[in-house]
Amino acid sequence: LFKAHALLAEEIGKPLIIHLVKGLQELLRASKEIPHKQAWIIHGFRGKQPQAQQLLSAGMYISLGEMFNSDAASVIPLGRLFIESDESKKNIEEIYSKIAALKGCKQELLEQAILENYNKVFE
Repeated sequence: LFKAHALLAEEIGKPLIIHLVKGLQELLRASKEIPHKQAWIIHGFRGKQPQAQQLLSAGMYISLGEMFNSDAASVIPLGRLFIESDESKKNIEEIYSKIAALKGCKQELLEQAILENYNKVFE
């Protein structure tokens, strides 16, 4: 079923948003086996730093919400990061602020990087 979704994303030219729970090795294997040009984005990532590094090494983007792991967030380059608020009662500005502080950059820089990622992946 996952392969069918990945192939459909390729066919229609849209990124694949992945909700990953206890399937890291299967996903990494699939990313090697399924040819894809469209971005694969890990939605609501809460994993640890080694997992984030494996996903990044496989070429994936990582989206963080309110409940992110700080160690993992610290290794995600701005060019491969998305931020979300769908699981949170906090507004997106609060999440941006927290991640910008962790990354040691101005919130405006983080916002610009996310916008660039959006434009690259979704347009």
